[in-house]
Amino acid sequence: MFKYTDSNGNNNGATWGQNPGKFIRNLPLNTHLFYGSFDNSYHNDVIQQRNTVLAGLTTSEEAHWDSRIHYIDMDASNLGGGIGSMISSFNSPFFMGIDRFQLARETGSLYAWTTQSNDPYHLSFEPNQWVAEFPTKIREQDPAVHAVSVMDFERHSGGWQGGYSSFANATFDLPNNLTSYDTLEVYHEHACYERTNRYQKSDGSYGGCHEWDYLAYMFVCDRANDSVCNTETIRWITTYGREGMWLTDISPYLFMFEDGEERRFKYAGANKGDLTVTFLFSNWGSGSRATNGTYAFSGGQFDGTYNNESRHVRQLNFTVPSYATSVEIVATITGHGFNQDTANCAEFCDHEHHYTMGQHQTYEWHPIVYNSEGCENEVNNGVVANQFGSWPFGRAGWCAGQDVKQWTYDITDWVDNSTNNTNHIVYRGYYNGAEYVPSDGIGNGGRNIRAVVWIVFYGPTT
Repeated sequence: MFKYTDSNGNNNGATWGQNPGKFIRNLPLNTHLFYGSFDNSYHNDVIQQRNTVLAGLTTSEEAHWDSRIHYIDMDASNLGGGIGSMISSFNSPFFMGIDRFQLARETGSLYAWTTQSNDPYHLSFEPNQWVAEFPTKIREQDPAVHAVSVMDFERHSGGWQGGYSSFANATFDLPNNLTSYDTLEVYHEHACYERTNRYQKSDGSYGGCHEWDYLAYMFVCDRANDSVCNTETIRWITTYGREGMWLTDISPYLFMFEDGEERRFKYAGANKGDLTVTFLFSNWGSGSRATNGTYAFSGGQFDGTYNNESRHVRQLNFTVPSYATSVEIVATITGHGFNQDTANCAEFCDHEHHYTMGQHQTYEWHPIVYNSEGCENEVNNGVVANQFGSWPFGRAGWCAGQDVKQWTYDITDWVDNSTNNTNHIVYRGYYNGAEYVPSDGIGNGGRNIRAVVWIVFYGPTT
């Protein structure tokens, strides 16, 4: 963290010299923190900051951080080596870091959407993000994890026309038979052109990352006809103006792939970038894996017509295979669109997704929408920090700059698995436990629920 005063006398001292106690307490304990200054007053700057830090920490905190907080007693303009290279390379070199992979990292926006002001405390989210990324990035290096590359830093042109989709083939040639794995995770990195945050150039145009958060998907194409690519396997929400990486558990979709086969995949997303997608197979000894599935339900407009059975399938008869040891509902659901009515559906309202079989019932809901810092609190779970847009607000089923997690519920005790069985399940989308009646009238659209719901059957690994 470097203090800097420009030729007009303006400086970033308020951010650089923020309440250090609060700031440091939110840092990961393995952080090293450096204070420096570009000003002629650098010596007094760092001495004063050292005194402020010591005054802001308790005795026990001071003992932990004593060897981890460093004060650079020289003009930062004269720094050489790796730090000097970082200063000369970054668009804004006053706040930056080095992650656990020893990679130089930019910091993002300090704008706090809840207070509508810059909040220097947000800088503490950056190392928390880097710590969260570490297990995501090294997952593939686990000797028990076997990788299948789908996309390896491949350019996706983005846009809404021909560049919206990119295609890739992958062969599931694994060290062990695919049926021996009980876990399937997907590593995805969305890297931006120039590998930088979004920034404005001197001519007024923009470089670096994309501007907006958008839905992005990975579809697997049909075995019989690989020109048909409608089966969603993973869903992400891209960032506002920053790069991101995520690790997503899609173990319930193991049944979609067979040992040794080659499959075609379609990545669909409006934001351009260089994409890496790797499927990671492993066996953690559960003795059980997803062996088959029945597609159950899709979403629709949450405008008072969502449960209209003349428009949407909302009931399903299904048969449980004789080999099934357990059965789950597996749902990937996100709500999109707002400012249509007083409830602010479907992005910022807590729509509920109810499943009923006889006397049995369960539902998925989205309480994160009640927290204006709901996604800000998820940085440790993969949300990209300090994005250049309204990233902190909790959304229905998603956060900007994060993968979408599957929701699963075990219904083994609900089902009839006898010979020639038939089971019946009913699905409804509700708001406040009842049919949703929008304040602007029924059927006006503009609030979409993207739902992919399967009934998944599990059997033994081999």
